[in-house]
Amino acid sequence: MIDDFITIEEAMKTGLISESYHEMFSNYTKCKACGSDVIINRNRTVMKCCNPSCYNVLTARILKVYNRFGLKNAGPKYVLEYILVNDIHTVPQALLKPPYEIHSIIEEWLEIPHSLGEILEMLTLPGVGSKSIKIMENFNSFKEFLQYIEIYGAKLVLFDCGIEGKIRFEWWKAVSTALASEYPWDKLSEHIMKSSKDGRPMPYETKEDFLNAIQVKGLHALLGNILGGEGKDGSNVAETMIIYWQEVLDMFDMCKAYPNKIENRKIVITGDITNVLKPNGSMYEREEFIAYVNTISMTYGVHYQNSHALASTEFIIADTPSNTAKYRAGLSRNKLITSDGFIKLIKERADNFGN
Repeated sequence: MIDDFITIEEAMKTGLISESYHEMFSNYTKCKACGSDVIINRNRTVMKCCNPSCYNVLTARILKVYNRFGLKNAGPKYVLEYILVNDIHTVPQALLKPPYEIHSIIEEWLEIPHSLGEILEMLTLPGVGSKSIKIMENFNSFKEFLQYIEIYGAKLVLFDCGIEGKIRFEWWKAVSTALASEYPWDKLSEHIMKSSKDGRPMPYETKEDFLNAIQVKGLHALLGNILGGEGKDGSNVAETMIIYWQEVLDMFDMCKAYPNKIENRKIVITGDITNVLKPNGSMYEREEFIAYVNTISMTYGVHYQNSHALASTEFIIADTPSNTAKYRAGLSRNKLITSDGFIKLIKERADNFGN
């Protein structure tokens, strides 16, 4: 949780950092990159900048994104200079203003529909790992995800207001209208107060406070308990999502999400891809070939992953005979296929999809 951290200055004042270490830690009270407070957890195992938009944090996130698209020989110094020159403050902005070396690759990625989990993964949010990303795969669309947040958040907020038990239809109507910022705040506040169990006043002074509480409580309920796993890990995911919420909204607004759930399938590639060439005549690297495959397969809701394990593998792709264990396994299990044969197969599946 965010509350598990305190500033270095507070840690020294309260004795969390003993006096014998004050001189050393006094040089680290402020972030060298952005000037914000440096915070430390109560177990004294993690020390970091408190600013989620700090250029050091942002540089690490964007470097990870650019590396995924094959940016070669670029380190933190290059990316920091690049984002400063191009006035980049978020990952969505970094995808819209990439270095020329990977511009076409990212442009192509943005044009392809992706699963909700893949889009969230591309944000590289601190502490939001693969297990947390699977949360998104429980929803058919990002809109559905937002609706669940509103429902859970509204329930908890109205419970705080003294409205317990089953919430009637008119309550949902009133809250939904409030979410659309059309319902007068004083009317809604008065309506809720009259219907509360003991006539208590609204604990939220403005509509903005009310809507913010719905968002925060809904995220915690949905991510922290219902889907993210009860306890500290799920709660940390919720806290991170709250901090970066506007960036999450921007990302999903910018990207194309596949309208249905994605089915993940495994394939194994052994050897070089020689039968299928890129438009410029050069050979595909394995990950480039997988990306090309998914531009076709995602149209019928399938995402292929290159695996090193043979278990649960649908195909083993090999363009030239070899004596490798993977090639032999492909022959013995009747899963062997060439790269051009595989492309032909998935194109047929895409053409027949929906017929």
